[in-house]
Amino acid sequence: MSRAREVYVMYSDYGFKIGMSASPIGRKKYFSLTLPFKVDILFSYLVAEASKIEKILHEAYEHKSIRGEWFNLDKYDLFEIKTYLKLNNEFLSTN
Repeated sequence: MSRAREVYVMYSDYGFKIGMSASPIGRKKYFSLTLPFKVDILFSYLVAEASKIEKILHEAYEHKSIRGEWFNLDKYDLFEIKTYLKLNNEFLSTN
């Protein structure tokens, strides 16, 4: 089994970022220093196969891609993502 990491969704005026990290809070701090806009963590879940799950989500929402890991998601997409992550999580990280 691969090392558990968190899969997260962050929000900004640019769009929504689906990503993974051992520390989403650290990732947010990094983005705060490098991006010209504010980002906030909407939710994150600790999952066993974060890389695989992140890839599944990227492919599922490819048609809504803005650029890279940034997507133009709506509230229904966010509900689907959160539900999928809840079904695949090991421990709830944040809601």
